Amino acid sequence: MTLRKILPAALLCLLIFFSPGCKKKKEDTIPPLVSISNPVSGQAFNMFDTITVTAHVSDETQLTSVVVSLNDGNNIPVQSAVSISIQSKNFTFTLKYPLTEYHLTSGNYYISIIANDGSNSHQSTTQVYVTESPTLKTGYFITGISQPKNIGRYDVNFNPTGNISLNTGFNGMAYAGYYRQLYVNGNINQSFQAFYEPTSSPVWSGAYGGGGLPQDMAVFTNGREPYISYYSGYVISYSNNGTTDKTYKNANNTYYASRFCFGSSYNLGIYKDKLGTATDKIISFGKNTGIAFNSNFAPCSVVTMFPHTDDEFYVLGNNTANNVQLYLYTVSANVFAGPLSLPAGKLLSAAQIDPDYLVFSLDNANIYGYRYSTGNTLSLANIAAQKLFYHPKMYELTVAASKTLYVYPVTGSYALGTASSHIFSDSITAFEVITNK
Repeated sequence: MTLRKILPAALLCLLIFFSPGCKKKKEDTIPPLVSISNPVSGQAFNMFDTITVTAHVSDETQLTSVVVSLNDGNNIPVQSAVSISIQSKNFTFTLKYPLTEYHLTSGNYYISIIANDGSNSHQSTTQVYVTESPTLKTGYFITGISQPKNIGRYDVNFNPTGNISLNTGFNGMAYAGYYRQLYVNGNINQSFQAFYEPTSSPVWSGAYGGGGLPQDMAVFTNGREPYISYYSGYVISYSNNGTTDKTYKNANNTYYASRFCFGSSYNLGIYKDKLGTATDKIISFGKNTGIAFNSNFAPCSVVTMFPHTDDEFYVLGNNTANNVQLYLYTVSANVFAGPLSLPAGKLLSAAQIDPDYLVFSLDNANIYGYRYSTGNTLSLANIAAQKLFYHPKMYELTVAASKTLYVYPVTGSYALGTASSHIFSDSITAFEVITNK
């Protein structure tokens, strides 16, 4: 190639390199500005109120998006975000933002505004206090001893409003108000089913049986999702559409979980020996990991358990003489303290009012209240109750005793108010209180 041909090509490259139109675009490193003027910090709202959000957003070059949301203390949106129409690179907007996520509990939340200019984003927040919507009781699900495959539905005045007829066996049920689903456990070779409460229609199921063995032993709920105990020894939680969420693995498959309790840091399982010859075992799991943490043999035949602190659980059961026993189990130390002093009698059922106060029923036809901090026990009602259930949002203790269902309002002093009651034609084997969330 001759020099004459090379030179114009070289000049052309230099011209292109130094041409103003071909210079590298300067990087935008300046984020947008966001200033919230309404609501003011600390302003209080009730669920279903509409918050008027007013803010000014600007950027030196452009704005590509502005998004408003309600976030929790971890900066996670807790209801749908709203995108604001971009008017210019410098504008003020007002948005009517309704509070619609009725599951939220009372507490501090944050109105969040995130502005983006295509290269940078900036978030500004202001704290608001939201009072949750009321939890309302809408009725009951009840099963009787003579028709265990028929789950009766009743309104708050005990008027029948329908039923769920099972084509499987019945081995317990649990109602989760968050998704308004009733979880029904089958028995040997029977499927587990989830029903949508407002319509009593099945929404998902799982055929977990097989080989003539009782594959799924029990069902529990934390108020949101079901937890199924398997004959294999595992406890598996599921989402509201039936997909597997978390597996709590028990390495010893000669035990299965008869109870499962939810704490703030740990979940606790009571495990029964499949042959019925060994002592009950307690296994603790990391709440968020499902990994077994500690295990120990229980000092009694366990009926139920409740969280006391992050690291402690109440364990209630009966000794070999069929007298109630109460212990405090510390997860990290893997030790039991007790038994604590209680009246004589066989424990039938128990419920927790708060971390310091328990109620329990004995076969001596009494319901007692027990305060841990003082060690005091008080007789609350003369009823031999086969099941107690306390709902903390409604301050109500629901009691099943033979064919009668009692509903007691619980006062601030933990006394039981005058009960409403209804006598059914059949002895009650299981019941669930239906709520709107």
